[in-house]
Amino acid sequence: MNEDSRPPGDRAADRLPDTSDIAARSRQGGQGGAVWKLTDPHRQLDANVVAVLPGESIARHLGPDLDVLIHVIEGTGELRTEHGTTPLFPGALAWLPRRTEREFVAGGDGLWYLSVHQRNRGGLAIAASGTGAMS
Repeated sequence: MNEDSRPPGDRAADRLPDTSDIAARSRQGGQGGAVWKLTDPHRQLDANVVAVLPGESIARHLGPDLDVLIHVIEGTGELRTEHGTTPLFPGALAWLPRRTEREFVAGGDGLWYLSVHQRNRGGLAIAASGTGAMS
C-alpha cells in the first residue's frame, strides 16, 4: 500500500514529533506563540504547542466554546482564571471548561504547553505572546 492511500494518522507524515524537541527549537530561536500544530485535514482534534517566552503572557481572554486540556511540556508559570491562580510546571495538566476566562503568565524560564481540544472548524486565533487569545 502506498503511503498516500493509507488512512489519516497512518502515514509517515502524520507521525507526531517529540514535544521536547519542539520546545527546545522554539527556545533557541526565541519564537513564541503557536510553534507547532496538528495539520491533518481529516483530524477531529486541534492540538498546538504554545510557547510563552520568559516574562511574557497571554492576556486574559474568554476561551472558546470548547473544553481545552493543557499539558505543560517545559518551563514554569501561572494559569489565572476566574477561579484563581494555578502554578504551572513540567508535567502539570489543566482542564479548562468551555468559555473559561484564562491568562497564561510565563515564569523566568518561559512556558511551553500542549493545548488539545475538539476541532473548531471556525478556527481559534493564536496570537503572538502577550497580544491576544490562545487556547
